[in-house]
Amino acid sequence: REPGGTSVGEQIRSILLRPSQAGMNAYAELLLMFASRAENVERVIRPALAEGKVVLCDRFTDASVAYQGYGRGIPVSFIASLHRCVCGKLQPDLTLVIDIHPKTSVRRAREREDRAEVKEGRFEQEAEAFYRRVRRGYRALAHKHPTRVKLVPGEGTIGEIHRRIVPFLEALFRRQLPKRTAS
Repeated sequence: REPGGTSVGEQIRSILLRPSQAGMNAYAELLLMFASRAENVERVIRPALAEGKVVLCDRFTDASVAYQGYGRGIPVSFIASLHRCVCGKLQPDLTLVIDIHPKTSVRRAREREDRAEVKEGRFEQEAEAFYRRVRRGYRALAHKHPTRVKLVPGEGTIGEIHRRIVPFLEALFRRQLPKRTAS
């Protein structure tokens, strides 16, 4: 869970996503994201990978590139430098991006926020223009890394989106399984 996933990460999450923190400095936001990520990488991700486990993250550096890079205007080269410092060469084998029109995405996010017990809607307060930039960022990542970053059409029901995701996961596991059984 990002931000979150560790004790420190959850505290950072409560700061980052609190609606009252609207207008937070973009660099402060990015550095807090990476502080949470540093904890996650060292306390959760690397140990799990060392045990041969499959690790699923709901966000990672690609999200920082899209949100803080394209969305907030922080140079992507700076984000890449932070990634190297915090994560080294650690990179997801697959990033799935649910690609959807920003109006639909914001509406869904706000509906989720309305149902949530804990309010974490700072990002849901953003204007549609912000989400258009974020979407452009994800699409740029998919163009730059077509074997790793996959755009999944996000229109339709949860079941329809699930059916679009499964083939990507099946292909990944087919590629990864021989590596795991050989070692």
